[in-house]
Amino acid sequence: MLVAIAGGVTAAFLIPVLTKIDYSPAYRRAKEISTKIYDFSTKQSDCYRVVSNVENDTVNLETYEGYVNNCKNSFADKSMNIAVENLGETDGVQRNKDIKALYDDFNSAYQEVVNAGDNIETKLTAYKAIHEFIRTKRNMFELGDYKKPATMDSYVKILTDTGIDELVTFANTWKEKVTALAEADAHREEVKKEIIDGSKSWFIVLDYDKDERYKEADAARETARKDFINYQNTELPQAKDLYPIEIADREGLISKFESLRELINSTYEENYNKESGDCTVILDTVVNCE
Repeated sequence: MLVAIAGGVTAAFLIPVLTKIDYSPAYRRAKEISTKIYDFSTKQSDCYRVVSNVENDTVNLETYEGYVNNCKNSFADKSMNIAVENLGETDGVQRNKDIKALYDDFNSAYQEVVNAGDNIETKLTAYKAIHEFIRTKRNMFELGDYKKPATMDSYVKILTDTGIDELVTFANTWKEKVTALAEADAHREEVKKEIIDGSKSWFIVLDYDKDERYKEADAARETARKDFINYQNTELPQAKDLYPIEIADREGLISKFESLRELINSTYEENYNKESGDCTVILDTVVNCE
């Protein structure tokens, strides 16, 4: 009888102790995430800027490269992944169904962002090259660059150096068409010179464009120009279609995390580990776990 009573007393003492949830690890790991998630989401917002500004030739190369690097780094930094996983393994998450539900909601949204990072380096390489190509060629006609083979080769290299099939194919055909335009332009100038040099009349010098030879050369040049412009405007690979980057719902992700952390904090205040030193305590009353 005494043994049974003693056993019952021991069980009555041990069961609450064994079943009590220690929320301090969940609190600390959620706090760790809070120091990372805003930086993470800010860098993710630069993924949006990469996509939205790819064809904006007013954004300089240095600024755009900054967007690209921040976007890439948001996926490359694995410490956030580890912090989220570690939080999910704590007793405070695993053994409290309300906290677990909010964690699962947050983690699901976070994993969508992580999964969007598949092949991100190739995608960002394409975006950066297309933006640089568009930005570089914007004054091509005003500067007469299309007449300079070495300069055109440098334009083409922007795309071919990526090794991405769609960009290499476009660049090579683009070069053929711009070369044809430059040759047609040069031929028209040669014809113009021949007409003027071979003329003995001042009126012919002024009206060289009335000569049938010039009209023919000018028409050929215009055909080459239109063919080039049409190809450039319609065939340049569209990054958003060929290399889509899923943009994180920054506000939604942060909102889900803040709801989770708020519940962890308030639950920890009610079940505080006084020896932890985690939160502010006055007269044995938890003031705030933040």
